[in-house]
Amino acid sequence: MKKRCPRCNTVTDEAFSFCASCGSKLEELDEKEEGETILDQVAWEVPDKIVLPEDTKGTPLATPADFAKEGVPSSAPKPRQPLRSAIRFRLAKLARGEGIKAYYEIPDRPISIGRVKADICFPEDETVSVRHAVLKISQNHLVLEEASTLNGVFVRLKQDYQIKEGDIFLCGDQIFRVSLKPSRFHPADFVGYLAPSEPKVVATVTHILADGRDGNVYAVQRFPFLIGREEGNILCPNDRFMSRKHAFIDLSDKGLVLRDAGSRNGTFVCMRGRIELYEGDYFMVGRQIMRVEALEL
Repeated sequence: MKKRCPRCNTVTDEAFSFCASCGSKLEELDEKEEGETILDQVAWEVPDKIVLPEDTKGTPLATPADFAKEGVPSSAPKPRQPLRSAIRFRLAKLARGEGIKAYYEIPDRPISIGRVKADICFPEDETVSVRHAVLKISQNHLVLEEASTLNGVFVRLKQDYQIKEGDIFLCGDQIFRVSLKPSRFHPADFVGYLAPSEPKVVATVTHILADGRDGNVYAVQRFPFLIGREEGNILCPNDRFMSRKHAFIDLSDKGLVLRDAGSRNGTFVCMRGRIELYEGDYFMVGRQIMRVEALEL
């Protein structure tokens, strides 16, 4: 279900109460659903995976299912501006089949997120590092600083993302890695046949399997390069969390960009370093998915 602004007619998704364009209260709008919504649909499931020795950086990259098992709204949200009237923030932890499981109010001091002795602690999630990230309020928005974690923080895309070498992203229940150095691969490594007349390979997309190993390698030659459940250069027909057309890689003036195709469950990118978060943003720490909520005056 989407919502429409009665003042400026902007359509946005159901997670927001106020219009991102003019600030007016939103009204519900009927929308035909596509794909299965993750939130409040099925019970939590975690597939078998390789268990590696535990260290201070957490278990290496979790299985694709581990990162996709939470709820997000239908279409990618528009970029948010800091809320002028917000006096504090909280995080809503989403649990599969249970909706919002917990709230964490953010105080006026930096707080830690981790697996051991953290302000927000997830001791049973081995994909969360001992010290995973630090969160603080800055100029009426949140700043998340990723610490010495192996897995990083996955953030849902709000706009085109400029792809860098080795970037990892999540679509539905699948994890992919992009390489901008296709010369590292032999033509025999690619899925499908590369005809001599085809355009040169400008990038590759590697499908990361459930056990963490590299799977199929796909050559990016034409644009847009689409990933989806029913249509695309990479097809995942058995992934019920992936939309028919989920995301695609395109060519811009500055290089390759990753763009969500209006998918129901969104596209997440593994971010490093300092991340700014606004109301309605979703991010994942290990297998934990959080939604940023602003508490206004």
